[in-house]
Amino acid sequence: MTRTRPRSRSLLAAALLGLAALGCGGDLTSPPTGLARDFVEARAKWRAQGLTDYDYTLQVLCFCGDVRPMRIAVRGGVVASVTPVGEVVPLPAQQAQWYPSVEGLFDLVAAAIAQPAASLQAEFDALLGFPRRFDVDYRAEVADDEFTYLASAVVAR
Repeated sequence: MTRTRPRSRSLLAAALLGLAALGCGGDLTSPPTGLARDFVEARAKWRAQGLTDYDYTLQVLCFCGDVRPMRIAVRGGVVASVTPVGEVVPLPAQQAQWYPSVEGLFDLVAAAIAQPAASLQAEFDALLGFPRRFDVDYRAEVADDEFTYLASAVVAR
């Protein structure tokens, strides 16, 4: 499945600026701290793996639809299929388009840092660097806008 991301470059640029400002107290010459530092280190660790063909499991917990764990196949850095764990038939492309690659998970974390979200927590895998858990509440005064992303079982293909 091919997905286009017309806003991805501007979103990524804004996220990186937000990361720099968040981690540096506005001083773009200082190294990032806290979550911003962890994010930068984890993404570098993930990219150092050089994985473009892999499978992983992702569960998105929210008040937004299907919360079953999904097995995501990424080929050439692009999500190729999304299949509910324990099933053999992948989701239709219209549903699968909402599930990101690991790079897409990093983009979501970066966007939440840049926005900034009212509440944000992220845990990164110690070995591979991918976001293992990502909890975000964009607006504290709004009910049911929270998301939790749980990623696991990355396997190179």
